[in-house]
Amino acid sequence: MYPPVAHTADRQVKEGYMVVEGYRLPEGTQVGVAMVAMTRGGELWAPNGAVFRPDRWIEAAGDEDRFKEMCGVVDLVFGHGKYTCLGKDIAWMELNKVLVEVSAPENELADVPTDFLLKLVRRYDFILAGGFHEPLKLIDCGLWMIHDFNVKVAKRPA
Repeated sequence: MYPPVAHTADRQVKEGYMVVEGYRLPEGTQVGVAMVAMTRGGELWAPNGAVFRPDRWIEAAGDEDRFKEMCGVVDLVFGHGKYTCLGKDIAWMELNKVLVEVSAPENELADVPTDFLLKLVRRYDFILAGGFHEPLKLIDCGLWMIHDFNVKVAKRPA
């Protein structure tokens, strides 16, 4: 729901020009992507991309093209090439560690991190401890500073 970097990922148009959505951008123009909008807006995240709804990943797993596109958009948050987030590998390692420890018995380990996520969401319910009555308390300091975000995790009945 909240990319680690709250601001736009700015890049500069190199030699000559670049065409984006039919607009010609001259050399030296700063171009940025709003990460929060990219990971919530458009048809890809519909309906209501601003709602925390992990089941959308399970629903998309049946449509390989949509699933790949969702994964690709989320992966953009980490950047690419020389702009790749230095913590990307650590983040994936932590995510895999949690998902393996919590959700995947040794005989069901998968090679793809997304498989772990699907198993976790299928086996456990994640419930905001305070419910949805209060808005999320966060501050944008270039990174998101989130307060009082407590989640209860309960194993689903078999």
